[in-house]
Amino acid sequence: MRNTTSGDVITLTGSLVLGRGATCGVVVDDPRVSGEHASVSFRAGRWELRDLASRNGTRVGSRWLESGERVALVVGVSFSLAGVVGGTFEWLDAEAPPLRVRNLDTGEVVLAEAGALVLPDEDRPEISIFADGGSHVVETAEGPRALVDGEVFEVHGRRWVVECPDETAETVRTSAPLRLADLELRLRPNRNEEHVDVRLARPDGSEISLPARTHHYVLLVLARLREREGHLPALERGWVGRDALCKMLGCDPERLNVDVFRLRKQLTELGVHGAVRIVERRSTTGELRLGIVQVRIDAES
Repeated sequence: MRNTTSGDVITLTGSLVLGRGATCGVVVDDPRVSGEHASVSFRAGRWELRDLASRNGTRVGSRWLESGERVALVVGVSFSLAGVVGGTFEWLDAEAPPLRVRNLDTGEVVLAEAGALVLPDEDRPEISIFADGGSHVVETAEGPRALVDGEVFEVHGRRWVVECPDETAETVRTSAPLRLADLELRLRPNRNEEHVDVRLARPDGSEISLPARTHHYVLLVLARLREREGHLPALERGWVGRDALCKMLGCDPERLNVDVFRLRKQLTELGVHGAVRIVERRSTTGELRLGIVQVRIDAES
């Protein structure tokens, strides 16, 4: 939202209280503004403004809200705290806030980027969270599972609580979702396998080319393992121990975790539902395998 007097743009990552009080997320220093005057929050798939029983009222457009009344915010609408100069804001964006984690000791906040979030950081992905359609999946050392809003993770002695946006309202889709299970993975390594061309083929035959990344070699190795075990039942094909896979890749377990996270993030950024399952991991043994069934390895380029 934008302060129409100063021109300052305020980015919201969750609920926000506006008022004269020093602890408010947006402070409007005017005696006509109450200490906690109004709040903005994302609820049931939309942003809402609520008057917090303020003394001098909250105006949306030309209408004054009733005490405690909630109203949906739409792009372009203006609202004002007590009608004062410096307390009027224009709403700019209807997008949902990103999923975030908050440190319970310091208050530090980490936001998901392109539907992916990792703790403690991308070079040490011990806790990985990915958007998966309208929900989120978290992977820990015990394997992947559904993420629960409000759950707490401890990483290197620091405690983080998950804060999910409330997206319960139905989302209208303008196009069919891109689902991992519907795609074919097409791989073409160059002669020395320093580069692997990766494409995702849709059911209609059209392709999405992925920007070149070093972690694509993981896909090639896992695809070959799955292809080699085509004689086994589908549920048993392609599983490999972490240490054995690291030996094939010439890397250590930490590097493998980084590459797996970056693979999943790359697909999440493309809007692929189920991207976290591009690499599956068994919680009991720690074994991994390629999670996409339809795979084609083309001749070296």
